[in-house]
Amino acid sequence: MDPITVRYQIDETMFMAACEEHWTAIKLSSKGNLQTGLAAILFGIASFFVIPWLAIMLIALGVMFLAATWLRRVRWRNAYRSQNTYNGEMCTIFSPQGVRVEVPNGNSDLNWNVFTSFVETEHNYLLYASKNSFSIIPKQAFQHAADIDSVRSLLHEHIKTDEQ
Repeated sequence: MDPITVRYQIDETMFMAACEEHWTAIKLSSKGNLQTGLAAILFGIASFFVIPWLAIMLIALGVMFLAATWLRRVRWRNAYRSQNTYNGEMCTIFSPQGVRVEVPNGNSDLNWNVFTSFVETEHNYLLYASKNSFSIIPKQAFQHAADIDSVRSLLHEHIKTDEQ
């Protein structure tokens, strides 16, 4: 198989969308957190005159869900802004031997065993080096649809996930 080269840039909007895909993959989506937080607040308000102590706890829990979701987004947005990796074009080359990553501040040749798992979403491949450390490969950057399929095959072949 010939190496598959993907060239791309990731702006802040793309990064945050990929983070949301990550959070959804690990069952902690912002949407779910916001729904849970708002439901807790509404149940708290509704039960305030019946069971005041429970109402206060539910409202506090709801506020914590909303605040945690907001703080998580702020933290990851700041992480994006502090990374030099995203300042310029990136190039990822997939081959049966491994993955080569070329970024403005250096290059890395990675063996497949560096990756612990991957997630394929509608828009991206997320390649995980640990539970919360992942590389974003936008599908829109592939020159040919067949390359997306070839990379998918390489990922399934070389990265063992819990589902395999």
